[in-house]
Amino acid sequence: MITPSFALTATERVLPRLALDFTTGSLDPRVTFTRASTATFYNASGVLSTAAINAPRFDYNPVTLAPMGLLIEEQRTNLVLRSEQFENASWVSLVTTVTANATTAPDGTLTGDILVPNMVSTGHATYQDIIVSSGVAYAHTVYAKAAGYSWLAMRPSSGTAPFAYFNLTAGTIGTVGAGLTASITPVGNGWYRCTVIFTMGSATNRFHLYPAQQNGDIVFAGDGTSGIYVWGAQLEAGAFATSYIPTTTTALTRNADVASMTGTNFSSWYNQTQGTLLSDVMLTQVGTTFAYTVSDNTVNNQIYHRELVSGGDCAVVTSNFTQAYLTKAYTPAVGSIYQAAIGYAANNIGFTVNAASVVTDTSATIPTLDRLYLGASFNGAAQRSIYLRSFYYWPQRLTNAELQAFTS
Repeated sequence: MITPSFALTATERVLPRLALDFTTGSLDPRVTFTRASTATFYNASGVLSTAAINAPRFDYNPVTLAPMGLLIEEQRTNLVLRSEQFENASWVSLVTTVTANATTAPDGTLTGDILVPNMVSTGHATYQDIIVSSGVAYAHTVYAKAAGYSWLAMRPSSGTAPFAYFNLTAGTIGTVGAGLTASITPVGNGWYRCTVIFTMGSATNRFHLYPAQQNGDIVFAGDGTSGIYVWGAQLEAGAFATSYIPTTTTALTRNADVASMTGTNFSSWYNQTQGTLLSDVMLTQVGTTFAYTVSDNTVNNQIYHRELVSGGDCAVVTSNFTQAYLTKAYTPAVGSIYQAAIGYAANNIGFTVNAASVVTDTSATIPTLDRLYLGASFNGAAQRSIYLRSFYYWPQRLTNAELQAFTS
């Protein structure tokens, strides 16, 4: 057992003073968690579920059921209306018959609809017109499953706009038109979440879903019974897709997740003069994303670690002056795990990711800090999207060899 003193014995040195394991499906009572809305996640059985207001989300891989960790996301809004009701008048069907509640959806309810192309040789689709902002990146997603036909085509406009094709049997991406980025993610029971990222060229656009008989071709005559299952459509402003936000008559917003430790919940383990912080995260997207920030709730005094487009970084800021800024270069990837350690003491900063060689700074004054934000910036804002698997803290500046050992 670690003693209350910040001085560590040789035996205690290898044990963290704070150990937060977010893969257990429970939150340490010292962590304050808020989110001013409900939000969805995959539970331990792989079923898409809804977390209550201010309830943390411990996500699981819906196929392997492996724990992913604590999901921290930014605020997003689903602009699609009636996201699960494709038979509703909010959706317009073109030479396609929509049958509601035809199969079990990813949330375990009998709400998956089927789109069946009519027996006419033409394009078959359902669509919704949505006002968006020109020049802004959007993510368009839908859950889809083969039901006689294996292909889905998504088209974020009309006229000569490009298509993205998805193979709902093989779980692969087909032809993707210019200006579009596509991905497909299995979620169990034959369902896939299909995503198209694009930048809109005008304010009013038509978002199409086409059953397709083969890759690259939406024109065919249906047999009157075969089709594709669809459920859970989403359109959100952003360069990557986030967790599903169900809607009915209006657009709906999921608020940001905020996880913090303050007061004695923080001061009981944090050493102001020296220490080591270690985070273990899984990426849900690639971009500038905070793993954590220790701060005094201002930009003037903080220690943080972020995952970037081209690697990871950390900074020590005191009295609004950057004492140390260290980087490690690598190629981040969605679904990959990154363990990063920062050791800090006066004139002795070290940083490593995944046991790489430690980069150092030997000229740094350490700030006085009073709180920890997980997955956020100095004031609990600037969330992006990340899985926090664990967070550890030692009240001593561990050696560079130990920084590498604990991140291997």
